[in-house]
Amino acid sequence: MEANHIEGYDCIDDNLRIVLKDNQIDIRRIFNKLWYFRFNKNLDSIGKGLMCTNDNKYEELKECFNINYEIYENKNRNKSVVLKNFGKSKSIEQSQIDEIIRTKCNSENIIVLEVNTFDYEYDKGFQKYIGTHSCVITEINKETAQIIDVWYKLYNKEIEYKKLLKAITRIIVLDISNIKEKELKNNELSEALLDEKSINEMKEFFSSLDEIDLKQEYLGLDFEMVFKAPIDKGLRKVIMNRQRFAYYLYYISEITKNNKIRELAEYIFIISMEWTKLRSILVQTYFLKKVLNKKTINDITQSIIEKELKIKKELGDHMISYDRVVEVMKETGKDIPSLYRETSEGGLARNYTQK
Repeated sequence: MEANHIEGYDCIDDNLRIVLKDNQIDIRRIFNKLWYFRFNKNLDSIGKGLMCTNDNKYEELKECFNINYEIYENKNRNKSVVLKNFGKSKSIEQSQIDEIIRTKCNSENIIVLEVNTFDYEYDKGFQKYIGTHSCVITEINKETAQIIDVWYKLYNKEIEYKKLLKAITRIIVLDISNIKEKELKNNELSEALLDEKSINEMKEFFSSLDEIDLKQEYLGLDFEMVFKAPIDKGLRKVIMNRQRFAYYLYYISEITKNNKIRELAEYIFIISMEWTKLRSILVQTYFLKKVLNKKTINDITQSIIEKELKIKKELGDHMISYDRVVEVMKETGKDIPSLYRETSEGGLARNYTQK
């Protein structure tokens, strides 16, 4: 199977997309809450204000697909490596890692390994930055293991197990023994839509750019290390959230056969490019030692606000309720071949009038 990175996915998303697909699970469903926007203006930098929330995709997998999980953290790991907060973890010794992997590596589990980039042999481009990267271990032998690492186009790649053990900072064990796609709920849609709090906090963020201290935000980092700056991390998070929410809408459009929702997904990708432009302007202004052009910033932020609000309205107008989706999916399962097929005249199209 060819394994290619998808724009907007992080390394965990990429790998889970492949292994969950083997279990007839579409990871795009867990992106349903990623259009919200949160900003805490009371933190000591704008970038930290953007990073004030943490998305736990493993909790979403549990909620959507009944996949329980356990987290084991290597207590002897390099503490300079900052780990995302995915909930409570069990602290284990380096010597226990092998036992856990060998015990849990079976058909009932998916094992996600978080490794530090300095010791992971395939992460040569990022080794000097000492960050984290993820792969999935699919098979283990005495001296070798097989991994999936979509980021580096590795699918069931056989590697030296001893080297892999040295790099592990955390293990996430996903229990798929009772995997089951849970019924879609109406409240999932309402939670996905941009709420008033999101709008207000987005405006607060844009207002704060008028007095941004770029030196503080970029922490004196050079261009190669810019991705470690709080403001850059925060903006990348916003950009990726919009891209992944667009993939979620593609998922819904496929279920509902609703081309309008697909068009909105494509429009959200355009919004993500506006955010990317804002990120680029801030980086260039800092590293080229220019004065921030407030008119340029105001024009971009105003454009983003208008587009975000347009999407909110359009989604509200065109989205079909999940209850109706589930109802039609049940109908199509009945043995009435033509009437309930998802065509322009069957399925959802029979009871839905485009607004």
